[in-house]
Amino acid sequence: ALNPRYAAAYLNLALQYRKQGQPTKAQSCYKKVCELSDALCRQYASQF
Repeated sequence: ALNPRYAAAYLNLALQYRKQGQPTKAQSCYKKVCELSDALCRQYASQF
């Protein structure tokens, strides 16, 4: 099972990278947030 906290952690990391002026690292984290969010939605939707 996926842990929703992982998506939140990657989002926080992306925001910090962006704040530090590291857009490439931030973009990588944003992509991971999208992947995890999509997987979480699919996981939760399959329960209904």
